[in-house]
Amino acid sequence: DAVFFDNPDLPETRSEMALPLRVRGEVIGALDVQSKEPEAFTEEDVEVLQTMADQVALAIGNARLLDEAETRLREVNALLGRYEREEWARLVAERPVWRYVYDGVEVRPGKAEGESQLSLPLRVRDDVIGHLKVELGDRAPTAEEMALAEAVAEQAGRALESARLFQETRRTLAEMEALYSASRRLTTATTVREVAAAITATVAQTGVDGCVVVQFKYSPAGEPETLVYLETWRRDREPEFRTGLRVPLADSPFPFEMVSRFWTIPDVAEDTSLPESARRVFEATNVKALANIPLRSSDRVIGQVVVLRTEAGPFPEGAVRLYRVLSDQAAVALERARLLAEAQRRAEYQRHVAEITSRVRASTDVDAILRTAVRELAHALDATDGIIRLAPGDESEAARPEMGVVDDDGANG
Repeated sequence: DAVFFDNPDLPETRSEMALPLRVRGEVIGALDVQSKEPEAFTEEDVEVLQTMADQVALAIGNARLLDEAETRLREVNALLGRYEREEWARLVAERPVWRYVYDGVEVRPGKAEGESQLSLPLRVRDDVIGHLKVELGDRAPTAEEMALAEAVAEQAGRALESARLFQETRRTLAEMEALYSASRRLTTATTVREVAAAITATVAQTGVDGCVVVQFKYSPAGEPETLVYLETWRRDREPEFRTGLRVPLADSPFPFEMVSRFWTIPDVAEDTSLPESARRVFEATNVKALANIPLRSSDRVIGQVVVLRTEAGPFPEGAVRLYRVLSDQAAVALERARLLAEAQRRAEYQRHVAEITSRVRASTDVDAILRTAVRELAHALDATDGIIRLAPGDESEAARPEMGVVDDDGANG
């Protein structure tokens, strides 16, 4: 190559392969492999090393996310007040009637009826999140009563914030445990079916009612043409599609462009982006909300995960975060399992070739060679019968001598 750059650090390079490092569709670098031999890299090398490049890119992406998290951590103090106000507003919105009254006998939910002589704010830092009101009848509070009420209001504000933080911490820990469990399942899965089962188990932990894991098969020209249902699960009923079913891509309820991106639909009946054919399928199976998780390997969509719910409404933020992480990790695991299966098939093929060749070459007798060849091939292919002929010249079919036959019982003839 007349324009190839001569690397001064590797002057003996004869072959070179550069593989992109992609994170969520963005090229962040390259994995460069060089050899002293000409034409050193095969298509199998490309596939294997691209999988490695995807894993390296994922690790780099996680490191970058960690750096971003540390940067954001330094900004927390400035945002903490705003965040606390929003969280308390959310809690109050989830439960609008959040007030308790002591009527002299017991504490019960309700609203005070009389006039309050003492009203104190419940504060979290400098933000007022509620009020403590005390009715004293016809008299005014003493200084000692005022100080006691203020102390109770202050401690109640602190306790309320601690309770909120505790609940938030539990929710965060639950999300982290779900992420850890998902990563552990996908890392230990070695087959395509195991990867699909790991994806389903992870999605099921988010409290949904169904999940479909689909793998796309591509034509030799590189166009998606078939989808395979790797795993189908419903909590409330039998799945609509059985595991292992193959369907032409043209019969999919979703356009391919739609399955190539992440999205959620909180209400199947109202969402205008959903194709009418897909809406009919999901309404017929009592699906009210959807999420689509694309599985990408390099620049190719190799599958999708469809999450199903029987109640309309938005997906929880924690579940959405888990689905986005699952999109990257599950794709890498699925591609790794596919390549492993292909490597095992190639190894099995080479083993059969070596065994048959060894047995055929072990004899110097023509009849024995023919009989051995047809018998070993029939056994390797699990065939019911087989025939092998020598046909010198242009003899007719009837005149050709049949030198070796294997019938369905494996007998020679």
